[in-house]
Amino acid sequence: HPSPPLIQSVGVDDHKVPPNETDQVQPIDRGDAAWEIKVYLGQLLDEWLDDEDNLKKWESNTLTASDRRILLAHWFYKRPP
Repeated sequence: HPSPPLIQSVGVDDHKVPPNETDQVQPIDRGDAAWEIKVYLGQLLDEWLDDEDNLKKWESNTLTASDRRILLAHWFYKRPP
């Protein structure tokens, strides 16, 4: 594990979260790259919600934390270079 000063020197906030509680928090974004990724993922979410079945899942809150993490990971890794 990198030391906390090293982590902080590159603009990362290190937070410990209890097991099975990661859906309760968000990473703290800093810098242009994080903003660009966040905007890109937001655009993909909007496209995904254009599908009526997906919108129903979203509005009824039937997606689990795991479902949401899988969607985000899928979208993140298909982003353009």
